[in-house]
Amino acid sequence: MPVTSSLPPIAPDDPDRDLNTAARSEQRTGRWVAIAVVAALVVGGGAFAILRNGDDDTVASVDTTEAPPETEATEPPASSAAETTIAETTVPETTVVETTVVETTVPPAGNILDLGLGVSYTIPDGFTSEAVNNGFEITDGTVRFFTQVGARTPGEDPLDVLQQYIDSFDDQWGSANYSQTVISPIDSSGVSPADGYTMFYRVLDADGTGLKGVLDSTRRADGLVYLTDIYLPIDDDTSPGLPDGVFAEFYQSFLDAPANEPEVALSPLSVTRGTSVHPANVVEGVVAIAPPAGWTVDLPGPTRVGFSKPNGQRFQATRLADTTDPLAAQDLAYAELQATLPGATLAGFEPDPDDEQVLSFISRITGTDALGRPVDGRIGVWCDTVDGAVFTAIAYGVTDDPTRSIVEGQYLFTAMQTMVELPR
Repeated sequence: MPVTSSLPPIAPDDPDRDLNTAARSEQRTGRWVAIAVVAALVVGGGAFAILRNGDDDTVASVDTTEAPPETEATEPPASSAAETTIAETTVPETTVVETTVVETTVPPAGNILDLGLGVSYTIPDGFTSEAVNNGFEITDGTVRFFTQVGARTPGEDPLDVLQQYIDSFDDQWGSANYSQTVISPIDSSGVSPADGYTMFYRVLDADGTGLKGVLDSTRRADGLVYLTDIYLPIDDDTSPGLPDGVFAEFYQSFLDAPANEPEVALSPLSVTRGTSVHPANVVEGVVAIAPPAGWTVDLPGPTRVGFSKPNGQRFQATRLADTTDPLAAQDLAYAELQATLPGATLAGFEPDPDDEQVLSFISRITGTDALGRPVDGRIGVWCDTVDGAVFTAIAYGVTDDPTRSIVEGQYLFTAMQTMVELPR
């Protein structure tokens, strides 16, 4: 995501070695379907072999399907995307933020984009490339893939790279939500063992504009590192995403690049979170959600987190009692709905056919709020069939209210869905 800010160099001892944004590929651990799916996730659909981004964003390594709209009208998927660089330069320009972009196009030699340090990949047909902040970005006009490769201190935590990138754009948005990190196991198939983190994000401004995307920070034991970002406008649900094979080719080139510094043993990675200037309310240590600008925090957690707007819009996320029975989980969610919106009715829970360990069910809801106004929205319930964790989210607003923001409701609901469906 483009922003007007500078980042610290990738390697303190070599300012010319930087890195930037990313996502992950199916080839990365064998668990990822493909970066194409990543784009699909970001776009509005897509399934990943192991992980899932519960929103309409698809990023490699996660399976995410867009939840039913909050109202009869198609609810544009909320998204977040970050665009910056880990070097002391400005970040690529995005459709939502003013940024400074290097006005030099990358001359493709045989359509091969050389990222430096022995890493390259083929620019797909229909995409243009541009040099940005010591990195490169390709785009078809909708989906954007930003990459930067650099040399860091061998063994450095890849979260450091992710955080540097997040810090470069985080405070330029009205709201931002980031998932927990998803760990990529050590891959020993290349020149040096490699592992890293993937993180999904969504950023939103008060005018409803925003981005959704997936970041990937991967390190090799010899200090070679990359940061990638695949992102789209928050309301895009039609782009096919990044073409098949692009991320896989990039990732393989990274694995095969010449050795850098002497190797060190890679310390084990753990599920964690980055930090943000936007305060997030946490549901039982799993879901950390920051409300859009203009929303009030009514329930701070930890069991229930709730936000509302003066126009009657409301969002609530709750950790329910444990059960591995999906039907029992649905009953628990229905009871929570009645406690939150007495007398509300369900259209019927619809299962996500791509679910694996965490089963998700979503239904439209209608009812009347405490002021007697007709409201509608949706409810989701997520049941982990292995550890028994059950979560529910309820989002609704006053029917036909012209001040109602479908984008903001979607933004919160999909952020919730993404987090509860990822490994933790």
